[in-house]
Amino acid sequence: MSVCESRQIEVTLNKHDTETFLSPLNLLQIPAPAITLGLDFMKKYNLLPNDAFILATCKLQGIAVLASFDSDFKNACVQEGIVLINNALQLEAFK
Repeated sequence: MSVCESRQIEVTLNKHDTETFLSPLNLLQIPAPAITLGLDFMKKYNLLPNDAFILATCKLQGIAVLASFDSDFKNACVQEGIVLINNALQLEAFK
């Protein structure tokens, strides 16, 4: 079972320094506020880093709609006021 599936992301992050945790990763240039918010989203919504930084970027850039088949975004998008489109019917209805 993965750390995500076991809902242990927050516990794991709290046990380690986040800079050390992120140091082995090759990250695209992400503004510092998105990293901070992304780490918060990892803890708050049990998101993996890639999902958390996507959501943080949307939030900080004022992006109101996110299209993804990843169900991990469902609760987080609702809580953050971002519309999640996760199927073709929703996409058609949104147009």
